[in-house]
Amino acid sequence: MSEMFDELEYIKEIDKAINKLKSKEILMAITNQEKTFFVGKKEKVMIYNPNSTYSLKYEEFKELYNNVVFVVYNDNEAEFDFSRDDEYYNNWKHK
Repeated sequence: MSEMFDELEYIKEIDKAINKLKSKEILMAITNQEKTFFVGKKEKVMIYNPNSTYSLKYEEFKELYNNVVFVVYNDNEAEFDFSRDDEYYNNWKHK
């Protein structure tokens, strides 16, 4: 089992995490004892956990998650329905 953890790519620097997100990689971290997934979009980070889904601008993400250790999530079976989220969040744009 420890071999599985040896293969994970740990990211401890927030700027490196942001670069990974901007490169379309999915990151995962344990926050509040739950798996939380982070997906980079053009100007924001989509954040998914069992209790909520929300987005943050990259600057906000950097402030709030700068002490978090991330791993690159490489599960080929993972499915995130971005089109549904885009449709939902596009309706919330303020003028």
